[in-house]
Amino acid sequence: MEPYGSQKISCRKRTLMQYAPEYINKIRNGFQGDSVEKVLRLQTLLSDFSKHPYLKDRIVLKGGTAITQFHFQFPRISVDIDLDYIGSPKLEGMKEERPRLEETMDQIFKSQKYVFEWSEDEHAGRKCMLKFVNFHGNNDNVRVDINYLMRIPVMQIVRMKSFSFEEDFHLEFPVLQLEELYAGKTKALLERGLARDLYDLYRLLKDKLPIDTNMWRTITILFCSSLRDDFRKYTSKRLDIVSETDVWTALHPILRSDERPTREEMMKIIYPFIEELFSFKENEKQYLDSLMKGVYDPSLLFGKGALAEKLAKHPALLWKAKNVSEYLTKQ
Repeated sequence: MEPYGSQKISCRKRTLMQYAPEYINKIRNGFQGDSVEKVLRLQTLLSDFSKHPYLKDRIVLKGGTAITQFHFQFPRISVDIDLDYIGSPKLEGMKEERPRLEETMDQIFKSQKYVFEWSEDEHAGRKCMLKFVNFHGNNDNVRVDINYLMRIPVMQIVRMKSFSFEEDFHLEFPVLQLEELYAGKTKALLERGLARDLYDLYRLLKDKLPIDTNMWRTITILFCSSLRDDFRKYTSKRLDIVSETDVWTALHPILRSDERPTREEMMKIIYPFIEELFSFKENEKQYLDSLMKGVYDPSLLFGKGALAEKLAKHPALLWKAKNVSEYLTKQ
């Protein structure tokens, strides 16, 4: 059997999951070849997810892959799939559907010849590591991460076409809107301090990309209020957790060779945005103060109406309010 990509490329052959070095080198467009192969593999997985009758309406794409492959055309490489389960907003419905959903993913992983391993079964979600031998002949992996607490999206989900390194590959998938994606990115930056999160925000702000800044801010406050620590106590100094080492070793390898900003360059753009974020408006203060008393009231952020009523059932924020309330009771 010839390696995939050694002859004229056909999307029908993608299930072989073998890539010839000359093919990867031909299409990589300034990125590292092993990262490009991961993109091809992720898109094949998403394609199968989107075609499966049980999965296609129960999951939505978020995170770096949604940003870099659907909303924009590869400002960087994203090498994992982050999904929110949206099949049922109710706990009982989620618990009923979850086993079949993961079993269906297992079938797809097996059909694409991956050796895979799920993380421990936790209420909030699970990760699956998919192992393969790449076009260099080296062991490599991609990751699929599914979250079960974020099952009520703030904004309407949109079905979008992806960009691809391959002209004859076509993929449509449900993704979160830009404001919700970048609210999640802002939370991720403050929570884990990864250079790739810094870069995604840097590009958005530097390039002045079109986004509803008010909605982005409001959803960011909502999401960040679910952080383990009290969000009111965060400051821009939180950005100090982003290390120069992570920029060089984790970020630069997934960027084009001619687009590799330094940590300092990115911080100059990001700091003013983060400083402004922590200048809470009065309604935002009221919302955060209320939540830290164990009372979750999204109408303080979004006003009274259908959106606030929907978000009042948000599992992640109800979970946060419950934990705060239980903590205060023990004091």
